[in-house]
This record gives sequence, structure tokens and C-alpha cells, in this order.
Amino acid sequence: MNSQIALLRRELWEHTSFRWLPLILLGIVLLANSAVAWMVHIDGMIHISTDHGPLSAMDLPQQFLELPLSQQELIVNTTLITTGMIINAVLTIMMVFYLLDSLYGERKDHSILFWKSLPVSDTRTVFTKLLVAVLIVPVTVFATRVAADLIVLLVHSISLREYSGEASLLWQRAHLAGIWGMFSIALVQQVIWSFPVMGWLLFCSAWSRKAPIIAAVLIPAMVVLVDTGFRLNTGVGELLLERFPLAVATLEVDNEMEALTYRSYFGGTKFGLNVTEGDIGLSMGNPRDYLSEPKVWYGLLVGALFIWLAIWLRRWQDDTL
Repeated sequence: MNSQIALLRRELWEHTSFRWLPLILLGIVLLANSAVAWMVHIDGMIHISTDHGPLSAMDLPQQFLELPLSQQELIVNTTLITTGMIINAVLTIMMVFYLLDSLYGERKDHSILFWKSLPVSDTRTVFTKLLVAVLIVPVTVFATRVAADLIVLLVHSISLREYSGEASLLWQRAHLAGIWGMFSIALVQQVIWSFPVMGWLLFCSAWSRKAPIIAAVLIPAMVVLVDTGFRLNTGVGELLLERFPLAVATLEVDNEMEALTYRSYFGGTKFGLNVTEGDIGLSMGNPRDYLSEPKVWYGLLVGALFIWLAIWLRRWQDDTL
């Protein structure tokens, strides 16, 4: 256990993006929401055209307070959910580049011989890099998302401090428990669904001699192009398109602006968060149905195969490219 922790610390030490990128995202969330909160209190900075004429930015907080309960909840929760979706997408992209560089970088900087001289097996080394993708990154995504939600609510609560008794209104309208619960389950599902992609990226990192991203993107793209362009209808192209891109989700708002639905689709199962008439509905699907989906298990087997190939390749590699 101590050696595994040491290996994880090594990965986090070598790849500093795990430390500074979440902080940068939180800084952007803080600055953006602070700017909005500041501008809506300065007359003439923002003007919105409505059917009733121009609306000064100074009227926006009061107009929000006069909205029906369902629409207040819609605005607050849509803001939180959209922020979380963006954070998830950005940190997932970080994970992709990490996996592509994890094994290739050791050969590029000639450090592979040093690491192979240590009493650590190739299996343990590759497993550690995979563990970063399936555990450290999702935990980082969740923690960053929670911190961002708190920042958004805190900043805009301060902007309502001039209205008596309304500073805590945003906290009452936000369904944090439901959002965080759904998001944590969706993250687990996302990891399982993207497991073959992780294995593929590790394999490309171990196999490629130049720019692993070229092989990682070009080979699947060519397979999809041949399968669809020549109408072979083998189903392989469709399976590949289902796995890419990662961290995809949709946010639906009805025409009456009284309900919102967040859905993430992985393996035919969808998670939904519905806010309607002052109530929240959390749709998590049936885990038994998800686990009984053949595509899920096929993906796990394919991912395990690619990871085994990455381990086998690293076992016979030196620092040459």
C-alpha cells in the first residue's frame, strides 16, 4: 500500500496539471461570477432589451426575486449544472492528454531506464497510471465541481445582501444534494463507459514513437470513415462513435421555462435531474439494467486487452523512440 501511494504521488508530482488546472478553473468561476455580480449593481454597465423596453442591470436582482419559485430554481440549478458540465469536460480532456503522455513521456525524456531500475513491476507502473484516470481524476472533478458550486452561491448571495432576508435565498433554491448525488453516480458510469478509451490511450502511449495523439485519433477515425463511407455496416464505426467524445451531457429546458433536465447517456442508460414546480426529481436509472448491458462488459474486456498490451510493450521497451 505504501509503495502504491508513493507511485501515485510520483504521478501527481510529475504532472503538475492535476494541481494547477482545478485551481485555475475555480479562479475563472470566481472571477466570472464576481464580475457578473458587480456589473448588475452598476447602472449603465449592462442593458437588456425586453418587450417592455430596456431593463437596467440594476433591476436584475429585484426581477429575479419576483420570479415564481419554479423559475428561480430553474435559473439557479441550471447555472450550477452548466458549471459542473464545463468543469467535467475540461478535466476529462486533461485526463486524455495525461494518458497519452504517461508512457510515451518516459521514453521521450529518457527516464524510463531509471524507473525500470526500481523494484517496481511494469504491471504496477501501468496500473498506477490507470488508477490516476479511474480514481484521482474523477475525485478531482467532483471536488472541483463542489467547490465551484459553493463559490457561485456565495458570490451571488453576497450580491443579494442589500435585500432584507434574501441573502440565503439562493441556497434554498439550489438542490445541492440532488445535483451532487446525481453527478457522483454519473461520474462512476462515465469511468466505466470510457474504460476502453482509457486502455486505448495507454496502448497508444506505449506503442507510438511520435505524437501518440495522432495514432489515438487517426486510427479510430479511419475505421469509422471506412465503415460508414463504404457502407460496410459492420457496427464497429457505431461502437467507436458511442465512446467518443467523453464527458458528453445534455441540458434541456422546456419552452415554459419551468423545468430543466440534465441527461448523460452512457451505454443506453440515462441519468436525469428534473426541477419542476418547486420540486426536484432525480432519475438514476436502474444499475442492474446498466450492468446487464452487453456493451458495458464488451468495453471492459476491450479496455483490459489494451492495458495488457501496454504492459507487454513497456516490458520490452528502452529509451529509444
